[in-house]
Amino acid sequence: MNVLAACDFDLNFTYVMAGWEGTAGDGKLYDAALRKGLRIDEDKYDIMDSGFALTTKSLTPYRGKRYHLKEFARGRRRPQTKEELFNLRHAQLRNVVERIFGVLKKRFPVLVTAVEYDYKFQVDLVLALCMLHNFIRRHGHDTIEQEVADEVRRQNEEHMGPNDVPLFSEALESSEAKMWRDQIAQDMWNQYRSTQRARRNRNS
Repeated sequence: MNVLAACDFDLNFTYVMAGWEGTAGDGKLYDAALRKGLRIDEDKYDIMDSGFALTTKSLTPYRGKRYHLKEFARGRRRPQTKEELFNLRHAQLRNVVERIFGVLKKRFPVLVTAVEYDYKFQVDLVLALCMLHNFIRRHGHDTIEQEVADEVRRQNEEHMGPNDVPLFSEALESSEAKMWRDQIAQDMWNQYRSTQRARRNRNS
C-alpha cells in the first residue's frame, strides 16, 4: 500500500493519504492528494524528492548532481557548484521525512509486520496511528525521536541512492519553476561564497 504524507519540521503529520496500490507513482499520488484536499498556502511550498515534478509549489532537487548526505560526507567534500549546495541543503531539510516515518514505525511496530486485516482496515489503521502520533507529539513526552534521529544518521552514512534517474518526464517541469529554483540556488551560493571569503580573511 502506498502512503503519501506531508509533515512539518516538528515531526507532526500535516496531511496523510493512504490506500493507493503500491505501484502508483509519486506524481499520481500527489495529483490525487491535491484533488482530495491537500492545500498549500499561497506563500509556501513543499520540499519534495526527485520522484515529483518541479513546480512553484513543489521544490525538488537538481538531478544528476550530488544529493544524498553520504555523498557530501565522504571525504568531507564541500559543494562545488550552486546546484550541489542547493541539493545538500534540500537533503538536510528532507531528512525530517525519514525521521517522522522512522518514529512512526518504531512507535507502532504493527506498521512493519505482516497483518491479516482487510485492506480498508489497514488504510484506517495508518490514518489512526498518524493521528495518534500527532497527539503524542503535542501532549506527551516523546523519547523515540532521538533514537530514530541517530538511526537515520547512521543510515545516511551507510546508504547512498541514485538521484539522477527521473521518474517522470522533465518536460513537465515549468520554466517558471526552474527559474525560481535557480534563483534560490544562486542566492544560497552567493551567501555561501561570501561566508567562505570572510572566514578566509579572518584566518589570514
